[in-house]
Amino acid sequence: MCFSPEADFVSGAAIGVVGVATLAKVENRRELALGVVPLALALHQIVEGFVWLGLDDKVANSSSDVSVHVYVAFAWVVLPILLPGMIAVALFGFTLSYDEFPRTSIAVGASNTLPLEIWNMTTNVTSPALFAIGTVTTALSFVVIALALGSIALIQRRRTRRIVREAGRAA
Repeated sequence: MCFSPEADFVSGAAIGVVGVATLAKVENRRELALGVVPLALALHQIVEGFVWLGLDDKVANSSSDVSVHVYVAFAWVVLPILLPGMIAVALFGFTLSYDEFPRTSIAVGASNTLPLEIWNMTTNVTSPALFAIGTVTTALSFVVIALALGSIALIQRRRTRRIVREAGRAA
């Protein structure tokens, strides 16, 4: 898990302390299986530290190089693939939770909450305030959607330029 024996021993000791504290909190036999998990991880870290002590120095030096390659692979391969999906998830979360803020901000007080006001407006004569709320909500949602689609298009454009540039170098 770590790239040096010192880091393995320190993390094993720290996780071991957490494991002992966890076992002290166990009250039933059913909880014992989950209470042992931090101790098992601590034991794993300590054993891994001894494995690192038995290895050559070249392996430890190359492992630090590997960690750099992992970061580069994540930043240049995985993140560009996942970024449009992450933007879509954020947009979906925004769309679903947009009306939660007014509900929670108006919940305390003598007046009705926003959902109750909207319900009252639909059951009685509809006032222009209902249409204003709908217009503001729709406009804000369209702005967020446009920003998300624009950022996805920008990401795709940059990705296409990079692929074309790399194909030109290979030819």
